[in-house]
Amino acid sequence: MARHSKPSEHGGRRWPLITVGLVLLAGAIGTAVWWAWANGLLPLDGISIPL
Repeated sequence: MARHSKPSEHGGRRWPLITVGLVLLAGAIGTAVWWAWANGLLPLDGISIPL
């Protein structure tokens, strides 16, 4: 396997990983909130969430 990490790069390759992690985290939170709302666990009667 090729070694992708270079000493000259000061954490430059970590940003895409962090971005993907934040997107996945936001998606997981959004899915959990939507699931709870869809199952009537959240009092969001006045808010309509598009499917």
